[in-house]
Amino acid sequence: MENKKLCAAELLDKAGKQATDSKEYCMLGLSYLHKVFPGMDKSLREVPYDPAKAIAYLKMSFDLGDRKAGRYLGLCCQEGVGTKKNEQEAYAYFYAALERGDDTSALLCADYLLDGKIVPQNIERALKLCCGVGERHGHDAANAFWKLGEIYSNGKYLPRDDLAAKKYFEACVECAGTDNMELSKKAQEALQNLRDLPEKKAEANSSVSNHHNKTA
Repeated sequence: MENKKLCAAELLDKAGKQATDSKEYCMLGLSYLHKVFPGMDKSLREVPYDPAKAIAYLKMSFDLGDRKAGRYLGLCCQEGVGTKKNEQEAYAYFYAALERGDDTSALLCADYLLDGKIVPQNIERALKLCCGVGERHGHDAANAFWKLGEIYSNGKYLPRDDLAAKKYFEACVECAGTDNMELSKKAQEALQNLRDLPEKKAEANSSVSNHHNKTA
């Protein structure tokens, strides 16, 4: 197994010297993080884990303008993989990737804007980012609608709005479809909770009323 890893690493080093564009550097960086190189002969696919090399290749990719490299560098900074953990730097990379059109990074930036600890809280901007991702109906649309549903249903950042939450959870179910059954199931459960809410409130009010009648 070790010989296979060495052989794979040699092939990757050769590929690194021959790489010419941002996507190639990005793929090389991810290979050293995920320990596998897509498309390589199955007997040679296992790659040694090397986060330092991964960061180096991802930075090359980022400097050449790759759309996703900023997201991966941000995640590394966020988790402290191959570099020191640095939330401010993570946000900077996510924002750069967002400006290059990466929807996943837009949702990650929205989390920071909602939280308000690393950057000033900006709920309106976070909502616009999530809505934009949802409206583009790309790979992250279902996640965007789920996030919006949660924002409107939990009342943490905005006054609770069950109608808005219902709209976004329904959009999440539609977008997730069969591609993301786990998320679709979560959104369906959230919708059921919203439907059950009036009944639960009525039961709670009835309980309070009965208590007052008994103590009167």
